[in-house]
Amino acid sequence: MIKAWNRNEIVQLWNEGEAPSRIVERLNLTISVRQVQRIGQAAGNRKLRHSGRIDKEFGSGFKAIVIQMMLARGDDRYLCALCGARSDKPMTVHHTKYDGATLADLVFACMACQKKFENKGLA
Repeated sequence: MIKAWNRNEIVQLWNEGEAPSRIVERLNLTISVRQVQRIGQAAGNRKLRHSGRIDKEFGSGFKAIVIQMMLARGDDRYLCALCGARSDKPMTVHHTKYDGATLADLVFACMACQKKFENKGLA
């Protein structure tokens, strides 16, 4: 027996921000998660679906998100965290370690500090 499903229910949950896998589970659908995504993208309200997403709040791209998170924790984008030099242009993001690095291991640094031998390929 083929289970019938209501497209409007799928679209409503999609617009509420429900994950496609949760929609399949909640409505007990026999269609795939990918098919729910297609229905939501075609018939759903894009403005409702994307409101509150982290990339919309902080700017597009992963780097922009990381920079905004660093600024939120109090880092100064115009001050080198390694030597203390100040600049009119924003500093670049620099790793203080690579293996097992987290957001806490990222700092804003000037190009002079980044090019120093001891700061290249940190382990």
